[in-house]
Amino acid sequence: MSVETTVLTGLSQYVDVKQVERLKEGKSFDFIPHGYPMDHKYGIVTGHGSFMTRMTDARILKLSLRSETITEFVDMTKLQAHMNDRNSRTMFGTIRLAQKRSEGQAVFTVNVEHTLGLRAVNDAHVAEVISDMMSLFHDAMVQVGYAIKNETRRMTDEARALTKQLKDLGPKPRLNTPLNAVLEELNALVGLAEVKTFVNGLVAQHKVAGMRHQHGLPMIATSPHLVFSGNPGTGKTTVARLIGRIYKHLGLLEKGHVVEVDRSSLVGVYMGQTAIKTKEVCEKALGGVLFIDEAYSLDVDGRDYGTEAIEALLTFMEEHRGNIAVVVAGYPDEMEKFMQSNPGLNSRFDVTVNFADYTADDLMQIFTNLVSSNTYELSPGASLDMKTVLAHMAMQEKSGNARDVRKIFHEVLAGHAHTMTTIKNPSAQQLQLITSAAIPNYLTRDMQIALEDLPPL
Repeated sequence: MSVETTVLTGLSQYVDVKQVERLKEGKSFDFIPHGYPMDHKYGIVTGHGSFMTRMTDARILKLSLRSETITEFVDMTKLQAHMNDRNSRTMFGTIRLAQKRSEGQAVFTVNVEHTLGLRAVNDAHVAEVISDMMSLFHDAMVQVGYAIKNETRRMTDEARALTKQLKDLGPKPRLNTPLNAVLEELNALVGLAEVKTFVNGLVAQHKVAGMRHQHGLPMIATSPHLVFSGNPGTGKTTVARLIGRIYKHLGLLEKGHVVEVDRSSLVGVYMGQTAIKTKEVCEKALGGVLFIDEAYSLDVDGRDYGTEAIEALLTFMEEHRGNIAVVVAGYPDEMEKFMQSNPGLNSRFDVTVNFADYTADDLMQIFTNLVSSNTYELSPGASLDMKTVLAHMAMQEKSGNARDVRKIFHEVLAGHAHTMTTIKNPSAQQLQLITSAAIPNYLTRDMQIALEDLPPL
């Protein structure tokens, strides 16, 4: 009896084997366990096997059972700690529980693996391994279900308690809700005073509309579609992502995810392609935000299919009103011209949010935030030099660009690393301290470096 036939005989007691011919040829194969020992409601269990040969010419069979659980409304930190406690290894397999985020949902993966040596193996041994792997998998899935159930119950009870608090007539405590967390992220951004005022006002307006509705007063409908006007690197994309999450927490959008596109994602190269591409992109954004960067590039005075993309976009917005928010962004002058290119744009985008260039102080704050968040420090001389560099940047036309600040920061890190390679066994302080010597020469060619600001020897 061949090894493949032996493995197939052992597997057949517990699984429905697919691609049997591939198994007999000694190739990888998939299978689905039957008689699974629980009412599995957290995802489909799949199995995979592959034959391998080690450097010692010993053949082995690698088996795995896997399932993905998609859920919401759980505390990520607590569930991750729970999963870490459950990861284990036995003679019949290794259990690994992992977690990732996907469009606002939590995806938990349970994986049980085992490597089986095929020398002198028999079908009973294979069956025993599969049986024990399924037992381990069962235990892991029970733990995941138990953790999700407990965490959901805890958060439901917490939500009920908060609802009860809101009904009190006394002063309302500031709630640490997901919406407040997003607003804190927004307000923590450097600069963007006008943007913060608009967004906080939008949230307040929505809350007041809800209060009016409770008293039977009419609600004023506001368009969710926005125009972001500003130079590159002024935070438009960052704020668009926050807007998606804010709209979701306000109940304006179901998902709140953001699909970021530009002209190339919408405009085709031949007749009829543009409408199809635009519709496909819009469908991906349903329930969330479609962010179109440099949207003015769609209007090129009818020289290509950009106008067709605009028409397809406006049609989709009208047909799916309330289920998509569109944010168009670009340079101030170009966006003003773009909004006049089609009467439908002005009627649907009635709010323009201006993103002012960052000031010299804003740019320096962005730079120092990058330094501290990456566990570095600036020497007094380097701090003074960077203030001068960024002040000069802020004076340039269409500058004030946070993107350029991040580019300079990485160049400074490269310069610092080069300096450290010239020092034998640098200390922790030297590895953290950024001096003027790390600042690129093209930025400081007219500056003098003080002797005391050089890295210590």
